[in-house]
Parts: sequence; structure tokens; C-alpha cells
Amino acid sequence: MADLKRLHSDDQEYFRILTEEHGTLVRSVCERHAVDLDNAEDLYQLVWTHVWRKRRSYNGHGSFEGWLYQVATNCCKSHHRSEVRGADGRSRFAAAHRDGSERWHPLDPAAEVMRRHTLRRIREAINALPGKQRTTFELLVDDELSAKEAATKMGVKQTTVRSLLRHAIKRLRILLADLDHEMPRRNTID
Repeated sequence: MADLKRLHSDDQEYFRILTEEHGTLVRSVCERHAVDLDNAEDLYQLVWTHVWRKRRSYNGHGSFEGWLYQVATNCCKSHHRSEVRGADGRSRFAAAHRDGSERWHPLDPAAEVMRRHTLRRIREAINALPGKQRTTFELLVDDELSAKEAATKMGVKQTTVRSLLRHAIKRLRILLADLDHEMPRRNTID
């Protein structure tokens, strides 16, 4: 059983003791999810970093080992998913640009100007929405709340939230309709 007070504090010495006592458990989880020994070691470090950040979420209900096992497993699975998505995205990007028809550079000033202009226009359009529509849009899209959560927060029915979102999106389409025509065009370099 972990000492909750010491675990929730910034007691690094106690955390070191926990890593020694429970290192075998964490290592076994990491090795199960790793592709090789180097990857297992990377996962081991990643899991303990994640445990340090999440340590205050352990509330003493259930065993510390069970909580640690679950945190380690979730961390390894999440890392694996992000690695797969990253590799998949890189291969799709490479395939799309294999013919060299369009060169892309992350520091392309024209692309950065277009991106900033677009983001500014979108934010201005969202701010131009009537109060309840803007609030609904921000709760559902920016804060990623469910319709039920947004309805509770706003003190309205879920159907009202859905209606307000539908009207907000319709209004945003009108406000942003001219965005394509006003955007500066990007020249590609051959």
C-alpha cells in the first residue's frame, strides 16, 4: 500500500523507493507492449514519467499495484497508437508527394500566412455568433463536451443544444463562405 500523503506530495525520494519496489511490475507491462528491448526501456521511462504526473489521481481505493498496472498499460497502449498513427501519416504524406508535384516545407512563409489568416477569420466568425450559439459551439467543439454536458452547463435541454449548434454551423458557413476567394494563393516552386 502506498503512502498517499507522500505519493501526492513532491517527495522524490519516496517516488524513487516506489520505482524500486514496483519496477518489476512496470517492466513486465512495458516488455509485453514493446517491439524490442530498446523500446521496452523507452516505455519504462515513459511510464514512470506518466506515473509521476498522474500520481495524485490515485485515491487509495483499490491496490496501488492495480492502479499502477492500469496506468502503465494505458500509457503503453497510447504510445503504441500514437506511433502507428505517426508512421501511417508519414507514409501517406510520402506517397502523396512521391511524384514531387508539390514541394512542401514546414517553414513555408506563404503557407504560414495562409494558416494564420484562416485561423484569424475562423476565430472572428466564431466571435460574431450570437451569444448562445457561440457558447454552444465553444463547449461542443473547443471544450469537446457532449451535448448532455453542454446542456447541463448551460441549463438548457439537449435538443436546444443541438439546435443551437446547427444554427451556429449554418451561420459560420455564411460568415466564412468568402474565405476561399479572399485567401492569398500559394505558388509552388518547381
